Amino acid sequence: MAAQALYRKWRSQTFDELIGQEPITQTLRNALRDDRIAHAYLFTGPRGTGKTSMARILAKAVNCEAAPAERPCNQCRICRAINEDRMLDLIEIDAASHTGVDNMRETVIDRVNFRPGEARYKIYIIDEVHMLSTSSFNALLKTLEEPPAHVIFILATTDVQKVPATVISRCQRFDFRRIPQREMVQHLQAICQAEERRAELDALNTIARHATGCMRDAISLLDQLMAYGGETITAQQVEAMLGTVPSAAIARLVNALAAHDPAAGLDVIGDLSTTGVELRELARQTVDYLRALLLIQLGGNETLIDLPAETIRDMAQQARRFDPAALLRAIRLFSQAVVDLRGNLQGVPQLALELAVVDAALDGAGQAPSVVSERQAAPVTGLARSAPAVAPVADKPTDALAESQPVSVPGQPTVAEKPAPLTPASAPAAGVAMAPTPTQAPPAPEDAADVDQLTVLRQNWARVKELLQNRRRTLLGILTGGVRFLAVEQSQVIIGFDGNKQGAPYSARRLLEPENKATLEAVLSEVLGGPHRIIVIAEDQYQPRVRTTPAVVQPEIVSVQAAEPEAVASRAVGSQPADDSVLSACQRTGRRGARTASGLTQRFDVK
Repeated sequence: MAAQALYRKWRSQTFDELIGQEPITQTLRNALRDDRIAHAYLFTGPRGTGKTSMARILAKAVNCEAAPAERPCNQCRICRAINEDRMLDLIEIDAASHTGVDNMRETVIDRVNFRPGEARYKIYIIDEVHMLSTSSFNALLKTLEEPPAHVIFILATTDVQKVPATVISRCQRFDFRRIPQREMVQHLQAICQAEERRAELDALNTIARHATGCMRDAISLLDQLMAYGGETITAQQVEAMLGTVPSAAIARLVNALAAHDPAAGLDVIGDLSTTGVELRELARQTVDYLRALLLIQLGGNETLIDLPAETIRDMAQQARRFDPAALLRAIRLFSQAVVDLRGNLQGVPQLALELAVVDAALDGAGQAPSVVSERQAAPVTGLARSAPAVAPVADKPTDALAESQPVSVPGQPTVAEKPAPLTPASAPAAGVAMAPTPTQAPPAPEDAADVDQLTVLRQNWARVKELLQNRRRTLLGILTGGVRFLAVEQSQVIIGFDGNKQGAPYSARRLLEPENKATLEAVLSEVLGGPHRIIVIAEDQYQPRVRTTPAVVQPEIVSVQAAEPEAVASRAVGSQPADDSVLSACQRTGRRGARTASGLTQRFDVK
């Protein structure tokens, strides 16, 4: 005779033995004590959480011959008959194999009026009730609504959405939850002690984590491990059987991300791939680990993390090395790697995982400002026309600022401006040399203030992140979701989003939520030194503010010969706009006259 499966041997037989469903247990106990037994119950929840076990316990309790407080006793003839599967008044129906209306009529409807033979109540347990057809539900509906006084229906399902609302409304509904990992480990320890087998705590934690709240899966896996190893079940045996990645290797990989060391992360991936680790499982476990770090860093409830207290304390130290925005980005990268690894690229199957490691490790590392051309970053020298040098940034900003760096295009102004039209100067008489009359126009104060404010925001981005982390950490994640700072115009901070980028419109809407908007404006006002408000706009709809900058007409020293009558003609006005930074440089170096004019505008054409 085949040995009995461990999950059947250790199936819960009383209310006290049912793990992780205390609210449901207490409710049914009180109903039994007060004799308020309903005619129909609906048990719904994930698989392996005790729905059918609870149905059998309830069937014993309502028929038990012991005192109400001791039910079920498992000692009376009714309890023993149910435990031994020989109770004729307990009818268990598998709805998956009895879906038709004829099956329902034959099994339930035609026999429900017969009184129980030996018990007080006739119990119908219909498992996976959502598999019944529409006709079967309709046929059962009237009987379920007004059954005979000696009949109790107990319906169980893992997909309550497929059960008609008319059926749900006629039952008392109980939602079973996934069993927490701590309670599952304690139950596995009790089973190992009763079976006289030893198991490491890390091994039981790995089993419970792999079971994802399903007690039946955990006990089945424990049964398999008892046949796999020796007297002691170790974590290495569990990892070998499940094909999971050692937790120490995941910790090494995350340490490499925290240290911005992609080489160390790639070494971990290489070592694990050569040992035959399933790469998608590695990516999934990394996502779970990073999620736990994020929850620990944000002060999440320990029930959401569902890890031992010792592990949480160790991970808390590791979480301090990360920025919340970096963790969010890393979780997205490795989640995408799980999807990309389905392709299983021949030759380099771990490529998607390696790309995620490099991208996550480089995120937040000190790097040169992105998208800045050499011409734009070069300092102002001589008479050359160039963009102002980019000030070094102390801390690498998030995407919201990193993407907002302007790109210099040769021959084009970096700011959308229109120079004020210049009045052509009258040509001097022949043979007369025109003396220079140096006049400098002051730089536009509004333009300079706006450029300075945006620069201040970039240079103090570390302060902005610190304030947001203390006041509203979710904003850090929103600012990395496809939005970027475009400009600071007077007291308005312009934030743009790319409508074609996935998630960017959602991030823009989140920024405009009252609490998020007020917090971000308060932080920006504190950093920029004055009241500022934010404006969120689509990038393709944003037009920089047009300003008029007075230009300088500086005639060039020309010696006009009498033989050249073309010199009498007017000079054409150049089309290049004045550059405040170049103009200031000319003022500092003392360049005057023709040198200054040639640096700011095109030369006059002498005809």
